[in-house]
Amino acid sequence: MRKTLLAVLTAILPLGASAHAQIVDVNAHAGYTTLAMSDLNRSNATLVGWNLVPYSEDINSGLVAGVDLTTKLWAPVQGLSWGLRLDYLRSNLAETKNEAGSGGINLVMTDQASLETALLGVKFSAPTAWSALSLGLGGWLGYGMGAVGQDVTYALGNSSRIQSGTFTGNLLVGELETSISYALAHGLRLGFVGGWRWADAPQLTNGGVALADGSTLWEYNRFTPVNVDFSGATAQGSVSY
Repeated sequence: MRKTLLAVLTAILPLGASAHAQIVDVNAHAGYTTLAMSDLNRSNATLVGWNLVPYSEDINSGLVAGVDLTTKLWAPVQGLSWGLRLDYLRSNLAETKNEAGSGGINLVMTDQASLETALLGVKFSAPTAWSALSLGLGGWLGYGMGAVGQDVTYALGNSSRIQSGTFTGNLLVGELETSISYALAHGLRLGFVGGWRWADAPQLTNGGVALADGSTLWEYNRFTPVNVDFSGATAQGSVSY
């Protein structure tokens, strides 16, 4: 889906500039997002102190970028528009690590999450007393594909690799946002968008096997699925035409 998103962005940005004519508004946005991930982070943090694992980093934030394609056609209220949003999110790289040295138990585990979304939604924008400045609200709902790439090296004597791979799953995604934008010449607007995303993935799988709780996997050899929550706050800059 990431390749599809990039292809769509490449194709539609020049199209929006040439075929503006009050039909399609193209809004590109990018910025920072927080990520909940409490269950996954708790699973990894439980390993701290077990087999002398000194630290575990959290997945707690990331970068998000995408594009909105909206139109005012058939909108029943002035200032209202509707359309499609395509986004791609990638988290920070989190590491859980222990290097016990020769003869000891070595554990190196890295996790990185991503989310690709295709959402339908509406926006409402109204000018302020300063006509070049507008305030807006938006709501979006649709489909997401979540993924967690995990690489684990667990060594005791002969090296062995456990639960490495990319775990994926489909989920429902919803977003609410507020925005402020400033009109420049020729229909160009610069803005800021802040909002909240709901995107909870109860189970991600790889080849039918769920992403497992690290503490129960290695200590008890028991697979307990981990909830992966992509929900979080966003703060993004935007350019629209």
